[in-house]
Parts: sequence; structure tokens; C-alpha cells
Amino acid sequence: KRAARQRRRLLTKRRLVKKRRRLAERQRQKRAARRRPKSVAIQRLRTKRRRRLAGRLMTPKATQRRRQAVKLMKKQERQKAKRRPSQKSLKRKRKRARLQPKKLEKAKLLKRKLEKAKLLKRKLEKAKLLKRKLEKAKLLKRKLEKAKLLKRKLEKAKLLKRKLEKAKLLKRKLEKAKLLKRKLEKAKEEAGEGEAAERREEAEAKAEPEAEADAEAEPAGDVPEEFAEAFADSDIPPEDRAEFCESWRLITEERGYIEGRNVRQFVQALGQDCACQDAVMQQLGEQGFDEDSQLSLSDVNKLLSGAYRPRAQVQDDLLHSFRVFDRNGNGFLEYDELYRALFQIGSEALEESARDDFDRLVRLVDKNQDGKIDYSEFCQMVTMGVAELRRQLDED
Repeated sequence: KRAARQRRRLLTKRRLVKKRRRLAERQRQKRAARRRPKSVAIQRLRTKRRRRLAGRLMTPKATQRRRQAVKLMKKQERQKAKRRPSQKSLKRKRKRARLQPKKLEKAKLLKRKLEKAKLLKRKLEKAKLLKRKLEKAKLLKRKLEKAKLLKRKLEKAKLLKRKLEKAKLLKRKLEKAKLLKRKLEKAKEEAGEGEAAERREEAEAKAEPEAEADAEAEPAGDVPEEFAEAFADSDIPPEDRAEFCESWRLITEERGYIEGRNVRQFVQALGQDCACQDAVMQQLGEQGFDEDSQLSLSDVNKLLSGAYRPRAQVQDDLLHSFRVFDRNGNGFLEYDELYRALFQIGSEALEESARDDFDRLVRLVDKNQDGKIDYSEFCQMVTMGVAELRRQLDED
């Protein structure tokens, strides 16, 4: 506002100066014209021309107005000429003149700052635009990753679908193979009923004398005096005591005691099954014995009390089990029959062996290597126990 006021004042001053110069010029010309020597005739002609022009161009009212305006202008010029600037006004003028360059510098500085601000605003807008583009690019990247992930999942789904179709196809083939196997078994059973009956009779004829011989085995002699006291409160029947003494002497080697690691072998030599062996080993741990412990004959009798079964009873059970498991009655246990037998016995370790390592198990138990298990080999397999079988399989 101050700058605008200054401009207005400067313009008014310039206008007044111009007007004064014009007036001064006119007055000078008039004075110069008055000083010139003119004839009376020329002056009269000029006055006549002026009057004519004035009468033609201007009306009385216009001339009056013009005269009044001229008078007023002259009066104002006189008043202005009379006025003189005061000291305060001069000081103000000087101060304004001094401050004007500083104000101009400030204005220039402000102008530069404004330009910088505009430039920064443009840069900020560009940065915002770039930020939006970056966000869009990130969003597109995420969508692309999702699309790739979906593509991979789709490929996996297709692969799984193919595998499922293959599995279904294999399942159908397996069902067909099982059906063919059943038909073949039926055909074999129908064709070989006569042979099966004959083989069964032969197996029974072989198995019964062995079982009777084992069941009716009598002691080779009287029980020695050193074992008489040990058998006083024992559950072992008299017909099994002679075999007990023989097994004791063989395993102890006439030392009079047996170590804890050989107890299972001793019970197995007595012809006991896996259940009796496991019960004896459980009693061994409960009574505080370990593998290095030395057990006397009385200690072993205490362990066997309640778990020992007569040898004849064990042989009868084994013969009955063999006949139950031998479904086709040919006197031998084949793969399917052995698998069912082990499953019914409930031995998980033997079941795994029959399923995974059946060939090695057959080689271990099958002494005559005919690919089948007869009664004597079956008895040996059952009485050997799970741990012994696994150990011998590992050694093989």
C-alpha cells in the first residue's frame, strides 16, 4: 500500500511539473510575442480572427465555464507555489528514500522465497505422484505374486489329481489282482482237496508222535540230592524236573548259579512259550536283579512260580495252535497262514518281521529250506521269543 501511495504521489508530481512547464512556456511565448514589433493592422486581423473563431466554436456558457476553469487553475497554482514543504515532510521523504532500497531488497527476497516455495510445492506434488505410482507398483507386484502362488497351487492340484488318478488305477488293478488270487485259491482248493487231506493226515501222524514223546518224557533218573531241597516248594511237576536239572547244569557249567542275562535262555530251554519268558523277566526286574546278578536255584524257582506250565500242556497248546493256523490242512504254514498266526498271537515285532523281513525269517526258522514252516519249526519259532528272533535276524 505504501508503494502504491508513493507511485501515486510521484505521478501527481510529474503531472504538476509538466503543467507548470507548459504554462511557463506559454507565458514565455506570450511575452516574446508582446516584445515583437507588430503593426496595428496585423493585430487587428488577429483579434478579429480570434473573435470569429470564438463566436463560431464556443457558446457564451462554454466560454464562461472555460474562463472559470482557467481562473480556478491559476488560483490553485498560486496557492501551491505559496506553499513550502515542512521539515517533518522533508524528513519523511528522506527516510522513505533511504528505506526504499531496503524495501526493494526485501521485496526481491520475498519474491525469491515465493519462487522457491512454488518450486518446492511442485517437487512435493511430483513426490506425491511418484509415491502413488510406487504404491500402485507394489500393489501390482503383490497381485503378481498372488497370481504366481495360485499358479503353483494349481499345478500342485493338477499333480495331486494325476497322482490320485494313478492311485485309483492302481487300486483297481490291486482289487483285480486280489480277485484273481481268490479265484486261483478257490481253484487250487477245489483241485487239491484230496492232496490236502492226505498231507494233513501225514502231518498229524508226524506231529502227534513228537508231541506225545515230549509230553510223556520221563526223567532220565532220579533228581540229585542237591536239587531235592530246591524242588521242595516248587511248582515244577516231577516229570519235568530231570530236564530242569540237565538244562541247569548245561547253562551254569557246574558253577551253582546263573547270571541274569541267561535267565531267558534257561526258560526257553525248558520249552516254555513267550508268555512265560516275559513273566519271568518281569519278575526278575521287580525283585531288583539285573544282567550281572548271580541267581541261585531257589531264586530261579521263585521266579518260575506261578508262570511255569507243564511241558505236555505247552506241547498240546502248540499242536492245537498249529492245526488252527494251518487252514488248508497241508501240514505246513505258508505266508498268509503265518501272517495270520503272528497277528493272532499279538506280537507286533513278529508281525513287522513277517511283513517286512519274511524271507529272512523263513531262512532263519526253515531248517530244510523248503519255503514252508512245519510243526517242529513252528514250535521252535514260538519258544525262541521275540527278542531272540530279532537278535538272530540282525546277526543274519
